[in-house]
Amino acid sequence: MSFFDVFPDEYKPLAMFGVVFLAIILKNATSYFSSLTTGHLTRALLNNMKLDGLAMLLEVDLDFYAKQKAGDIMSHLSHDISQTASTIQTGIVIARTIITILVYLVLL
Repeated sequence: MSFFDVFPDEYKPLAMFGVVFLAIILKNATSYFSSLTTGHLTRALLNNMKLDGLAMLLEVDLDFYAKQKAGDIMSHLSHDISQTASTIQTGIVIARTIITILVYLVLL
């Protein structure tokens, strides 16, 4: 027995179209909200890492700054933070893709 057996024969194609259309809308809506959430998490993570890096630089002895140029320090810190954020964002995308695949497999 199928879900579509409750519909009369002339309305079965319309019901199937409606279910497929609803599934596409739900998929796109979840994709949109997933992108919003990922963007927010990435910005929050990047901001926290920058604040932690700045706090670390404020705790370093003055002798360190005498040996290193401030521009080089900030350049290295900024580069390392962006690389870390990129790696974490890739991990989030991979996790999101795995979850999406598992949800689709459960629904099938």
